[in-house]
Amino acid sequence: MTPSILLYETSLLAEAEILRSFLEANGIDVSFLHDDCGGVSPGLTFSQGIRVFVEKKDEGRARVLLDEFLSGKREEEQDESDYGMEG
Repeated sequence: MTPSILLYETSLLAEAEILRSFLEANGIDVSFLHDDCGGVSPGLTFSQGIRVFVEKKDEGRARVLLDEFLSGKREEEQDESDYGMEG
């Protein structure tokens, strides 16, 4: 088993899945740790979060990509802050 490190934590499964796709598209294997009791209690994901792990050997590249991912997310949030309304 390859050692892994915690890269990111979120309460949003969709965000974790998008980040996983982004990292895997760049050649980095990703694993999650979260519990929703098999879908019976999805609220656990919000309270305990979803932990995104990558292999230790990929940490440097993964952190650079994470910064890129988060900066794009921030830009998107700023673009949507006016809900498409021009002032």
